[in-house]
Amino acid sequence: MKVASILKVKGSGVSTTSPHTSIATVARLLRDHHIGALVVSEDGAGVLGIILIASAGAAQFRAAHPGLFSATGYAHHPYELIFAPSHRPAHSDWYTIANLRSLSSLLRRVRARFGLGTGGGWGLYLTEFGYQTDPPDPLGVSPAQQARYLDQAEYIAYRSGSVRTLSQFLLYDDGPPFGETYQSGLDYRDGSAKPARAAYAFPLWLPAPNVRRGHRLRVWGMLRAAPNGQAHHVDVLFRVRGARRFHRIARLRSQAARGYVNGSVRVTRSGSIRLRWGAVRSRAAAFRVR
Repeated sequence: MKVASILKVKGSGVSTTSPHTSIATVARLLRDHHIGALVVSEDGAGVLGIILIASAGAAQFRAAHPGLFSATGYAHHPYELIFAPSHRPAHSDWYTIANLRSLSSLLRRVRARFGLGTGGGWGLYLTEFGYQTDPPDPLGVSPAQQARYLDQAEYIAYRSGSVRTLSQFLLYDDGPPFGETYQSGLDYRDGSAKPARAAYAFPLWLPAPNVRRGHRLRVWGMLRAAPNGQAHHVDVLFRVRGARRFHRIARLRSQAARGYVNGSVRVTRSGSIRLRWGAVRSRAAAFRVR
């Protein structure tokens, strides 16, 4: 088929519109004339541009729903109830803590589709997250895994660059009936602490716990209770594998803006690391020198 064949059916007339025409009027013209595009012209002769039905429809939708497009963020619950936070979901349209960058990429494409550009984008507000534990729920992870997973999730959120907040759900377990309630608390129902309470108060994560001999160990953490705008010294404590006591091997400085600790320390033997800020200590995290 050639263009001439199409013109025999559609006709050779060209529909134009002024650059000052409203989007609603443009959409109505496209609909009433059963056409897919309008030439934009001031005088009917010179061409300033072309409006396609896709862009007109997007602009009309945006104008009709201003609240969607004036939003400053996107709220999401990135639960991964059983697997580690780094375990990517099986389905491409599921978004957990493991593939936050894919969610941010999708939101950028949405913005581009509706004419908002790809720069900036919407920040992610992760308004609910947690891991249920066994005990008390047989379908939960162990209390030690919960503590470790929460710290890993905090690090993933930090690394994404798009996350504005990550909210823990719950503080206390709901209690029975299991299967209908949540047991993702930092404390058990009776108020006794799970290991996650201390881990949440002072997160620690080792992004690469297997270290080649002669290389430095990267240490990441967060002073959750520290006031924003103040930098603090944080002691790095080391315990050799098999020993009981920790001793200080380095001192790092937290970032003033949000209390993140992101540095590296020299290690020569396998063992465990923990952080200390005043009287507050993080959980211990094991690493191996090879």
